[in-house]
This record gives sequence, structure tokens and C-alpha cells, in this order.
Amino acid sequence: MSANTVNKILADEMSAAIRLIESNKPAIDALSDSLMKRSHLNGAEISSLLEKYSPKKGTSE
Repeated sequence: MSANTVNKILADEMSAAIRLIESNKPAIDALSDSLMKRSHLNGAEISSLLEKYSPKKGTSE
């Protein structure tokens, strides 16, 4: 594999990671806020936050 090919793969994956983080920013912010207040969340609380704030499949959010 050439260096150009590797660089393109890395750039593409970096873009995908950034899009993933940006599309889940409300959930990440809510999770961060909750952890700052309580420093501990159980699985059900995390699942509830992620369900509430994560973009739904098939939407353009």
C-alpha cells in the first residue's frame, strides 16, 4: 500500500469519526453534564440519556 493510499484512508476515517462525534454531540454533552453532577451513572441512566439525545436512524439530525 502506498503512502498516498494510507493517507487517504486515514483522512477518510478521521472525517467519519468527526461526523460521528458531531452528530452525537447533544448526547455527549448530556452525558458529560450528568457525570459532572454525580460522577457516577449506572447503565440504565446512560442508556436513557443516549436514547433521549442521540439522533434517530433515518433522520437528518
